Amino acid sequence: MINLSIDPQLFPQQLGIELGIFLASYTVLNKVLFKPYLDLVHARNAKSTELKAHTVEDRAKSEKLATEYEDFMRAQRKDVAHWVDEEKKKVSEQERALIEAARNKVAAELAASRKSADEQMDIARKELMPLVGEYSSKIVAKLTGKKVTISAAAASAGKEMEKTL
Repeated sequence: MINLSIDPQLFPQQLGIELGIFLASYTVLNKVLFKPYLDLVHARNAKSTELKAHTVEDRAKSEKLATEYEDFMRAQRKDVAHWVDEEKKKVSEQERALIEAARNKVAAELAASRKSADEQMDIARKELMPLVGEYSSKIVAKLTGKKVTISAAAASAGKEMEKTL
């Protein structure tokens, strides 16, 4: 059985030994465990503070870069819009020139066709004019049932009347 009674003569020695063991254990634990742990805690706090400062700086840099990017993109969009407008103007001018050239070509061809048709009509009139009297007589004869003769002089008078109209 264990005797838990305190001997008054041994108490100061026992207390000194226990205090010495405690101080020796504390010194060893301080060097081996507490000091390295506290150093790690201080290093972690310093690193956290440093990273927070870098975070603030990086956030400011990123906002600045985002602003620069938006300004750059705005300028590029403006340049592209200006370029597109210029290209549209060029295409529009080319289109107008092509349409104008096509219109001029068609007008020239139409004028040539009209001139050719007028010439052919004049040739046909000259060829058919001598026959007008004969054909007129036949038409009138069929309509009236009587034989009628129209002279070439009357036909030429009709031609002159037609020119004046």
